[in-house]
Amino acid sequence: MRPPGGPEAVHASVRLAASMVDVLFVCYGNICRSPMAEALLDARLKDLLGSGHDVVVASAGVGATDGTAATSAAREAMADRGIDLSRHRARRLTPALARRARLVFCMDDEQAAVAGSMAPDADVHVLAGGVEDPIGCGRWVYDAVAHKIEVAVEQIAAGIAEARGAPLPPAMEGEDAMRVVLGSDHAGYRYKELFRDHLIKAGYDVIDLGVDTDAVPADYTQISAAVAHTVARGDADRGVIVAGSGNGEAIVANKIAGIRAAVCNDMYTAEMARRHNDANVLCVGQRACGEPVALKVLDIWMTTPFDGGRHAERIARIAEIEAGERGA
Repeated sequence: MRPPGGPEAVHASVRLAASMVDVLFVCYGNICRSPMAEALLDARLKDLLGSGHDVVVASAGVGATDGTAATSAAREAMADRGIDLSRHRARRLTPALARRARLVFCMDDEQAAVAGSMAPDADVHVLAGGVEDPIGCGRWVYDAVAHKIEVAVEQIAAGIAEARGAPLPPAMEGEDAMRVVLGSDHAGYRYKELFRDHLIKAGYDVIDLGVDTDAVPADYTQISAAVAHTVARGDADRGVIVAGSGNGEAIVANKIAGIRAAVCNDMYTAEMARRHNDANVLCVGQRACGEPVALKVLDIWMTTPFDGGRHAERIARIAEIEAGERGA
């Protein structure tokens, strides 16, 4: 019998049955968590590898009813991220599918046990230490679950892209190269050095304001102000400050007129800081995120454009508030 969902669902099932699966996401019903993960990873891989990438991403559910549509809340959460889940149709996990998957990410330990029993040699993991089932919960729970999946998927996508040699999109070269000013205290020195080398390799023009060692305690207030002033004067296009958490640095930087500093220790906030807030200073905590995540935060923040539109109106209002406070 033909599964529900129209000819597209049939064709997708045929293609999947005939190929290996690079990444398989598994939840219970395959109507919210795993299809969101599948769609998010595919979208991110298109960003990193191009729309014609050949990474096969799929999802399934250990208790799925074949042909069931994604929940309305899952569709809405993805629509907010520019992803259409309306054509998704649930697929039940089978031993044949599990055995064809190179990497399997499940939402909890029970699902991982089922997948592992179906394919004892499979590389099975629990995504992000476990992702709660939002079925029956409000939309805000779906948004929180989608965000958690999004952060985990970013790391998976980064690993795949790195394995395939996909570089950070290069900065403009020559006189038009984007100039970035860096600074750190002793607690952020190691990442600051890492960021500097990474940005130079990608073609950015880098100004390094120090510090030059992590052996001597440094005052983050002076360094943060120096980075912010460099951006505010127009001597650099963007600023990056690295310290323990990034919090104090952002507080200092935001005291300087024209600065929009954001603390970003995960990929989602890095993207939103650029898309919605047009942040011109990034603050990262060396003690708050691992090295691979920190580099991806930097890459996303450096390469994500400002959405403009209604967000530009809000940036203008922020500038008005700032001007009013200074004139009070």
